[in-house]
This record gives sequence, structure tokens and C-alpha cells, in this order.
Amino acid sequence: MKKTFVLALVLLGIGGIANATTGWVNGVLYGNVCRSGYYYFVYPWANAQPVGSACPVRDGYGNVIAQGVVTNE
Repeated sequence: MKKTFVLALVLLGIGGIANATTGWVNGVLYGNVCRSGYYYFVYPWANAQPVGSACPVRDGYGNVIAQGVVTNE
């Protein structure tokens, strides 16, 4: 019972970490995933940009590691 409860808490926490989404805003498709080949970074939706625009790809510590583009994922 205790293991199930802990697993449920972990899964709920993971669900809120990376929310790759796209959405239409005034006729423009916005996304929050910045990708450069294999590397990518999911930004908060508040930092979403138009799909196809340039963006910095960051590592787990927030350092810029590559220049990428916003993708439709």
C-alpha cells in the first residue's frame, strides 16, 4: 500500500515536469519545445514562441548548449 502511494506521487510529479504542448494564438502556432537534433529543452508555456523561430537549447542546469528551433511536438 505504501509503495503504491509513493509511486502515485512520483508519477503525478513527473507529469507536471515536462509538458510539451503547442497551441494556436491569434492564428499563429506556438510551441514550447526547443530542439537541435537529438538535444531538446521544454520551456514553460509562458515562454512559448512561434513554431520555427530560433531558441536556445539548455541543459538540466539552465546553461545554453546549442541553438535550435521551436518544434511542433
